[in-house]
Amino acid sequence: MTPLVSIGMPIYNAERTLRRAVQSLLAQDYWHFELIISDNGSTDGTEHICRGFAGHDHRIRYVRHDTNRGAHWNFNYSVGLATGKYFMRMSHDDVRAPAYLSRCIALLEAHPRAVLCHSYTAAFYDDDLTNVACVLTHDTVVDVTNPRKRFMCALKHLPASAIDGVFRTEALRTKTRLLDESYFSSDIVLTHEVALHGEFVQVPEILFWRSGKNILPGPKDTLATYTPHLKPTVRFTLPFLALALHHLQSIRRSSLPLLDKALLVLQVIGHECRIGVIKVGFRSVTAVLGDRSPRWFLRAVIAMSRNPNIRLARPPQDLPPSVHPTWQLLNHRDQERALHLQNSLNAKLYPSRT
Repeated sequence: MTPLVSIGMPIYNAERTLRRAVQSLLAQDYWHFELIISDNGSTDGTEHICRGFAGHDHRIRYVRHDTNRGAHWNFNYSVGLATGKYFMRMSHDDVRAPAYLSRCIALLEAHPRAVLCHSYTAAFYDDDLTNVACVLTHDTVVDVTNPRKRFMCALKHLPASAIDGVFRTEALRTKTRLLDESYFSSDIVLTHEVALHGEFVQVPEILFWRSGKNILPGPKDTLATYTPHLKPTVRFTLPFLALALHHLQSIRRSSLPLLDKALLVLQVIGHECRIGVIKVGFRSVTAVLGDRSPRWFLRAVIAMSRNPNIRLARPPQDLPPSVHPTWQLLNHRDQERALHLQNSLNAKLYPSRT
């Protein structure tokens, strides 16, 4: 009997947290799923752990590749193997509550026009599920029926955690280009492109815990993870411009009326220009003034960059750099300089109270 849900788990050297992730799936109160573990040639104990799980549960299919083709390729491969009506990606260091699948599937079955369902997400740090820094939601995107408005809501505020929701498999395969290895953040392009083809629904409870990073990796480290086989000359090609151009390509490929396409293109260009001005302005001022940057300027930038779908769980001064809007605007290619500047700006924004 064909499972209703296919879970793809693309992994590489995941032995440290793999058991916890798989056990959270096997504990689901919805059992009619298949788990496809696609191993990118791990060199640690990942293979042994996977074969142990697969030998005890017929729903688990373990596939091992000889070489590491990158996380993007591995994700696309697992989508290709999926047989279920719905598809969900599972990272090796994330955790889902037992009711996650049943609640999401119930909503998708009740809303045939919906292409993606997710729950609230708790972003935890330092491998401690209780160390939650923020809660991510899709509040501004759910129940938006107009594709043009939905795309802009996604463009402005959809968290990256959307890629971890439950998709209609057909929508992934026929409406998107899946993940592209040639540029940054193709997972963002994928989730935004899906928004053009169907509605988003949400379980308004924390049923998913996502492992966060205290410090986001720079471009070189990111591409080394997702596309390790690319030549170094391909690694730095105006990532923000490439992202915007691929958004425009998604609009061109969509079935929207021509007038809606034209309006959406203008909205996207306007949004990207606004973001570009904020980034250039912030980097220019902080490059010249550093920690002497005016507090009013920093607060204005934060206000313009704030995401209503990110709910802080701790005081701002206690959060890791990756949660602060200003961190997204810094030049990550020089990680040491970016971290030093972030710490200086935080000290100015959130002076300790004595």
